[in-house]
Amino acid sequence: MSIENTIERIQVTREAGQVQRCHIVPHIGDASDAQHSWNMATMYRILCPEPKLDVVWCILHHDNHERYTGDAPMSAKMMAQSSSRAHIREFRDSLSAFDEHITYQMGDYFELPDEDWAWVKGLDMLEFYLFCHDQLAFGNRRFERPAKRVKDRLVNGGDHDFGVPQPIVDVAEAYIWSRTVDTSINYHV
Repeated sequence: MSIENTIERIQVTREAGQVQRCHIVPHIGDASDAQHSWNMATMYRILCPEPKLDVVWCILHHDNHERYTGDAPMSAKMMAQSSSRAHIREFRDSLSAFDEHITYQMGDYFELPDEDWAWVKGLDMLEFYLFCHDQLAFGNRRFERPAKRVKDRLVNGGDHDFGVPQPIVDVAEAYIWSRTVDTSINYHV
C-alpha cells in the first residue's frame, strides 16, 4: 500500500468516527460512531471470557462505512426488516449491499466465525440500549420505545438470526441506570 493510500485510509477512518448516531431523534450529548465503538470494545473486554484481537478490530471498524452513508437508525432498519412492501425490502437490500461494498473497499471486512459475529452484533445492540438509558436518565423520553424494543431483541431473541452471548443478555436483563460514585476508585500510590 502506498503512503498516499495509507494516509487516505487513516483520514477516512478518523472521519468515520465523527459520524453522529441517532441523528433523527433529538438527544442529549454526543453520540459519535467513535464513542459507540469504544464503548463496545470496552464491554467486549469486560464481558467476553476470552476476547480476541480480531473481534476488537472488527468492533472498532464496524461502522466505518457510515463515513459515506451516514448512520442508519435502528428504527429504519427494523421497519425495513419487517416490511412486506417490495420496494422497502429492495431499498434495504441495496443499502446493505452498498455498505458491504464500501466496507470491502475500505479494507475493513473481517472474516469472523458466527460466534464472534454474535458478540459484535449483540454488543452493537447493547451499547445502543445503554445509550437509550443514558437519554432516559437525562429526561429524554423519546428513547423509551427504542429501549424496550432493543431489550426485547437482546433478551427474547427478537427477529435476529444469531444467538446473543449470555453475558450480553445478563447485562440487558439486570441493567438499571446509575452514575458511579466519584470516590468509588481507590487510588494506590
